[in-house]
Amino acid sequence: MEISTKTQEELVAQVKRERRFRNRIWAYFRSLLSNWTATIGFIIVVLFLFTAVFAEVIAPYHPTNDDYWDGMPHFALPLTTPNEGQTFADNKTFPLVLGTNWAGEDILSRIIYGARNALFAGLISISVGLIGGIAIGSVSGYLGGTVDNILMRVVDAWMSIPSFFMLLIIVAALRDQPWNPAGKYTLFIAMFFVGFMGIPGYARILRGSVLAVREMDFIEAARATGSNEIRIIRKHILPNVFPIVLVYATMGIGGAIMSTAGLSFIGLGARPGQPDWGGDMNGARYYFFLYPHVMFWPGFAIFIVVLGFNLIGDWLRDVLDPRTRDV
Repeated sequence: MEISTKTQEELVAQVKRERRFRNRIWAYFRSLLSNWTATIGFIIVVLFLFTAVFAEVIAPYHPTNDDYWDGMPHFALPLTTPNEGQTFADNKTFPLVLGTNWAGEDILSRIIYGARNALFAGLISISVGLIGGIAIGSVSGYLGGTVDNILMRVVDAWMSIPSFFMLLIIVAALRDQPWNPAGKYTLFIAMFFVGFMGIPGYARILRGSVLAVREMDFIEAARATGSNEIRIIRKHILPNVFPIVLVYATMGIGGAIMSTAGLSFIGLGARPGQPDWGGDMNGARYYFFLYPHVMFWPGFAIFIVVLGFNLIGDWLRDVLDPRTRDV
């Protein structure tokens, strides 16, 4: 058994820190439960994550027809059952809760599997945007002077580019390359460049926050103790601007999901047949006036998930902002 070498004062301080951390977490949880809109957003986000991770377990059918012998009825209305006497490869007879699409595929199953693409879109896009934004914003805000002027002029030029049209050009140009047969990686390319075009926004936000933090006394104290610039940024500045980054990242996930779904809707995202909310809306637009439910459900899924992330983002902004938080 390992024997601790910490002094009694160090052990007491560690216990106090752990107790403060647990109290803070419990305070945030109570604040979440006391805000009904944040609670709704939290439930939506948790269900979304659970659905994306356990799609194979939750989905009543495979998102394509490859687990049926005879296929499903085409354009079945919601709350109907498969054709009487129909035989399935795995003897499934689960009701068609949301109906089927033009290919006889269960809409509910495709929405459940499509949550994975939405989750990947949010995570990949936000990761790219945050990494680039934090690097540019922290360096620009902390160093200031000529470096700040150069980086901010680059960011200004970057932000003047119409982001969605640039996404269309880039994704369309890379869709039919030899290393991307049949658009195999097009959806990933779309996710990456959605985040890439969001870097200037995060850089602007980080720069303003870093400018405010770098003038505080504890930064001067860190310099006086011999800390180098990289350590000051990593250990002192970034932890103090992280709450602001977290708020904007949470809200940005919803925007990334919508942008990626928009690219899929115009045929520059998911491959045909792949479960994807934007792609399913694209395939259903030809039959909208005859079978509106085929297009409604994927669009409703996008609306609910984006709403959930926005509600959580609003709550985080109120909680983490020292001028408004009450926990």
